[in-house]
Amino acid sequence: MAHSNVYVKGLPVECDEATLLALFQTHGTIASLRLFQQPNKPPFAFVKFTDVQEAQQAISALNGAAFGGCIMEVRFADCDVGAHPDRTPPPSDNIFCRGFAPGCTEEDISSLLGTYGLVVSVKILHHGDQSGQGAAALVRMASVDE
Repeated sequence: MAHSNVYVKGLPVECDEATLLALFQTHGTIASLRLFQQPNKPPFAFVKFTDVQEAQQAISALNGAAFGGCIMEVRFADCDVGAHPDRTPPPSDNIFCRGFAPGCTEEDISSLLGTYGLVVSVKILHHGDQSGQGAAALVRMASVDE
C-alpha cells in the first residue's frame, strides 16, 4: 500500500474524534483524523498516519476489535487524499465551516469570516444543538484566493 490513510467503520454512535485519536495514536503518529457522523447513519472515520508501517500496525491491531459495543472494520482507504489529481475538483470559493456557537446567525458567520475577504453568501446547514454539536455553514467568498 503506497499511502497511510486508514478507513474505519463499525463505530458506536456516541464516538467522538478525541476518543478515536486516543485509540489510534497508540499505534503511531496521527497526521489527521476525520470522523463523519450523520443522522440515522453509522459513523465512519479516516485516520491518516505519518507512516505506512504505523497504519499497518493499527489495522492489524484494531480490525475486528470490539469498541463501544461495536466491531470495527479498519483497513487501508481506497486511495490517499489527493492521490488522484485527475479526480481532484478545481479550487472553489465555497467553504464548509463547522463548530460555530449553536444559534449563531448568517450575519455572525459573515462578520467573522469577513476579516479574510468579501463574503458573498452564507447558508447555515445546521444550527447546532444542546449536546454540544456546533453550527455548520457553507460560505461563499468572492474569490478562491480569499
